[in-house]
Amino acid sequence: EQATVFAQVLLKELLEEGVDLSTFVVDHICYETGTVEEYSQIKRNLINKIIPGLEGVLLTEAEVSGRPIATFIFDSPLRVDRFQIEALEVPSPKAGKAVKTGWDHVEIVIQESFETFKNKYPHLRYQKKYVTRALNDELVIGLYSGRVKFHHLPLSTIIALENP
Repeated sequence: EQATVFAQVLLKELLEEGVDLSTFVVDHICYETGTVEEYSQIKRNLINKIIPGLEGVLLTEAEVSGRPIATFIFDSPLRVDRFQIEALEVPSPKAGKAVKTGWDHVEIVIQESFETFKNKYPHLRYQKKYVTRALNDELVIGLYSGRVKFHHLPLSTIIALENP
């Protein structure tokens, strides 16, 4: 339930900022862990399906930016308004970086370019110009309740491309 409420609040904040959500796909939600021990425990709990409402299967665990990140596909997507969120990302903390445990962000797939998006919504709090990556560039905005990351490809597509 916390995941659904977190995503609902972020999407409501986007609407309040005047962002048109009609063409968006909410791809996944992210739960940050503050310690390696927490990461291992959360991952174990998810694998053993003992967190109500977050039942799913481990799609992959991969090393990203020097730390493992586990991605789970929900047995039943989280329903948030008209959106269906199909995946959960759980990153282990980066070495030497303090991270607060809890819901951190939702990731949304958009079709338009980041420049077009930024020109349409210049008032948003962009955390970076955007991050250029080999497969899936990223645009991040900060909201009161968390962050929203925008991409052009869903996480499942990136995983499939990286693990043929």
